[in-house]
Amino acid sequence: MYAPDLESLHLQLDFWDPAVVFIDTRLEDKTDYAFMLAMKSDPLHSARLWIAMSDIAKEESAETLRNMGFDGLCRRPCPVWKLYEILNEFYLPITRQHDPDQDK
Repeated sequence: MYAPDLESLHLQLDFWDPAVVFIDTRLEDKTDYAFMLAMKSDPLHSARLWIAMSDIAKEESAETLRNMGFDGLCRRPCPVWKLYEILNEFYLPITRQHDPDQDK
């Protein structure tokens, strides 16, 4: 899914239910992060994994992005192994809870 702006993204999220959303932080208003705060407070959208994709310049700290609702951060250039780590950190505990072989 591609969205050129947050309004388009919000519209697409109403019709498509992705488990993970990667957002270029340049789309978000850095003064209040209203979009992310709204998404994380909405039960229809809060269960998703929200990953911030940011430029190499550290305009936003990882702590600020987490406080604004992002679950992970990958700065450009973002290597595939970093995306793997973010997804693994989030989903590994879930898969362990549902692993039928775990009790053997």
